[in-house]
This record gives sequence, C-alpha cells and structure tokens, in this order.
Amino acid sequence: HITLEVDKKAGIKIVVSNQGQEKVDVIAKVGDQFDYTSLYSKLVEIKQAHPEIFKIDLSPESDVAYKDLVKIMDQARKSRSN
Repeated sequence: HITLEVDKKAGIKIVVSNQGQEKVDVIAKVGDQFDYTSLYSKLVEIKQAHPEIFKIDLSPESDVAYKDLVKIMDQARKSRSN
C-alpha cells in the first residue's frame, strides 16, 4: 500500500506499507514547486521493489492546488508502466 501525503509547504511524503512495516520518503519542494521529476523517479523505484502493489492513495492537505494534484497523479500513472 502506498500513500502520497501532499503538503503545500513540506512537499510530498511517500509512505509504503508492506507486511506490517512502513517506509517513509520525503520529496521536498524545489523553491515553491513540487519536485515532479524526483517524485516520478522514487515511484518507479518503489514499483520495481514492490511490483505487487497496485494502489496509491493520495492524501493532500486542503490548501494544495488542484493543478498540483493532477500533476502528481500524472507522475504516479507514468510510473506504473516502468
């Protein structure tokens, strides 16, 4: 199970829950922008390590812009095919 916790200030926290254990990675913002390139790379790495995980939950803070959520979802979709 993968959860992307999106915070307008801190960036994106990726929580991977597998067999009772959690691994957390944080993709910090670059300036005032989310780092979509690093997010994509990390999601590909997670997918390769855990090919059995198909579901990603998106958990944004209320002040995250819709356009940013769409870009984050696009990166998650792209990572599925690698």
